[in-house]
Amino acid sequence: MPSTSYLLALPLELQEEIIGHLPFPAVVILKMTCAYFNGIIKPLTHQQLLDAEETDICKQTDSYACRYCLRLRPASKFADNMLKRRKSRYGGDVHRRFCIGCGIQSVPGSTRYSRGSQIFIGGVCHVICFRCGIFKKGATEDKTQSKCLLCLADFERDNLNRLRRKQALQKAERTENREEPSFPDYDDSDEMPDSPDYDWQAEDWDQAFYV
Repeated sequence: MPSTSYLLALPLELQEEIIGHLPFPAVVILKMTCAYFNGIIKPLTHQQLLDAEETDICKQTDSYACRYCLRLRPASKFADNMLKRRKSRYGGDVHRRFCIGCGIQSVPGSTRYSRGSQIFIGGVCHVICFRCGIFKKGATEDKTQSKCLLCLADFERDNLNRLRRKQALQKAERTENREEPSFPDYDDSDEMPDSPDYDWQAEDWDQAFYV
């Protein structure tokens, strides 16, 4: 025979009073027992989730609170820098921590990752590709190359084609502007000077042909 639930038999006011004194994770476990308690137990607030981070069960499961989805999520769902320094479990900025799933969603008026952001997960670089806008594994850890592997290959190929077109254009311009071989102009002044005029006389001819 199924056991009787004395808690369900109590009036709603007493149930809410008891639930209000339940610690974490008992209140979450009770919420998951049936649809009735799931309906009357409100979701934990962000502050309650931050308090839950300090419990033994969250330390054992390495779970952390997200400010946007209001859930306790494993460390693998957060970027590395969201679990360090002031955003670590006991840090002063834990209220600013958010998971990757919430961070890559673009919501106006909220602080999240933007296009071109590099996100390290377990030491591996991921990016919201600056070119295609998709969250993928990053091509490089160079902050000037916030692109995915596919887009970086396309980008480098486009740059190579652009360089080749530029070189071909420069070569065509050099060919068009190439100077034709030139020769110095002919100058009459460069000719050998003429022999001085001589007034030939008849006797000169006689002497010239004299035998």
